[in-house]
Order: sequence, then structure tokens, then C-alpha cells
Amino acid sequence: MLHAPCGETAGARAPEPPLAQPLLDALITPHRSLDGRAFLLFAAAVVVVATVVALAFATSRHWPVAVFVAGDAIFLIAAVGGHRARRVGWERVVVERGRVVLASGDGRGREAPARSLPVFGLRVEHVVDPDYGSRALALVLRGERIVLAHALSPAERSAFCDALVAALAAAGGPTACREIRPAALLA
Repeated sequence: MLHAPCGETAGARAPEPPLAQPLLDALITPHRSLDGRAFLLFAAAVVVVATVVALAFATSRHWPVAVFVAGDAIFLIAAVGGHRARRVGWERVVVERGRVVLASGDGRGREAPARSLPVFGLRVEHVVDPDYGSRALALVLRGERIVLAHALSPAERSAFCDALVAALAAAGGPTACREIRPAALLA
């Protein structure tokens, strides 16, 4: 017969311990200076200016210039719109005890499969240019180089590198990053 301590029923289980909290959980998204409303205002301003300039040239019988102005306005709006569409991706870096999980998506619902890397044997490489600051940050494991934090500014990338190395050290991984100077500066 199974006996339970006072206040518990026989066969009851002890509560599961909570899952360990990640040492670092970073969601990296690109900076977007134009939201939807600002883009519409920008497009409207370009159309108004292009229309005024095109009408001025068309009334002075220089209609080929008006055609080129309209083409330039269409190209400018399409280029800015295309650039905005590409800047909705994301990157997620999660450092847990013994592993690093990398996930990414392009903002259109397409996600790359999440990758899990062991911290044992992992190296952090940080490309630093004396003039421009942090140029790239990568994890290297068994000869494979995985570039991280594309969307961050140089100052943000340096701060992220420090946080990543601290989290990896706490997870039992590398305790420092290898700084690399660009090859063009060494020549």
C-alpha cells in the first residue's frame, strides 16, 4: 500500500521544477525609420513635387523632361518601398546552459529552421575596424561561420558581443571573443 505524507493524496507527484531561464534571449530586428504612415506621407510628397516640376516643364514645351521626372518619382517610391519590405526580418539568439539556439525569419512568414549549437568548441569572432567600429559578429563551430546581428549598428553590435560573451561564459562556453582586424588594414 502506498502512503502519502499529510495533506497529499496517494499517487500524487511532486510538481515539476520550472524550466531553466535562458541566460540570454535576444530578438534582433532592423531599424525602420519609416512606418506605414510616414511612407505614405513620403510618397505623397514625392508625387506632389514631381507633379509640380513635371507641369512646369510640360507647360514650357519641354515634355521629355516631365516624362523623366515622373519616371524618377516612380522609381524612387518603388526603391524605398522595396527597401522597407526587406527590413522586416528578425533574428533570435538564445543562450541556455550548454547550447545556443539561433532562429531567423524574413518577416513574410518564412522562417529558417532553428539551429542548436553546443557551447563546447564554440568561438566568437568580432571584426572590428578602427575607423568604423564593429563590422561583423560571428559564431564559429567546427569551421562553420555563422554571422549574427546583421541589423545592428556598430555600437549596438559591440554591446551585443559583450552580452553574448558574458552569457556564453555563464553557460560554460568561451569566455572571450577573438577580435579580427579587416585584412585591408593589415596590408
